[in-house]
Amino acid sequence: MKKPKSIASLLSARNGALGKTLKHSRHLLQLEHGIKALLPIEIAPHCRLANVQDDVLTLAVTSNVWASRLRYQLPQLLRQLKRHRRFHHLKEIRLVVLPESRQRHRQRPPLKLTLKSAEVINSAASSIDDKRLSAALRKLVRHAKR
Repeated sequence: MKKPKSIASLLSARNGALGKTLKHSRHLLQLEHGIKALLPIEIAPHCRLANVQDDVLTLAVTSNVWASRLRYQLPQLLRQLKRHRRFHHLKEIRLVVLPESRQRHRQRPPLKLTLKSAEVINSAASSIDDKRLSAALRKLVRHAKR
């Protein structure tokens, strides 16, 4: 029977499925930040990058109201994006409406982190080469139920 791989090896394996997914996610996040910087300040918080495929960029907005407001900005946004090497091939920007969950706005009692879970997380943090991720996990451990 094979020994399970450590979290650190899974996260650092650049050629594995998880490594590729993480790399793609980071890339999309960078693109999203660049796109949001081009949007009017009142629209940006309500807009996320949903997908980039071939010559179509898809943006998700939180409501029909924001989609309507953004539609007026699309020709200018497309022109601005085409100036950048990454988006020079774009032909279209599509919008999809993905409403924010009402669940997100409800107050929930804070979740408790058990000592056992904290030990597991701390162990994982010790074996991870990514300093930011390791620090974030150690910070999480400090919230453990004492």
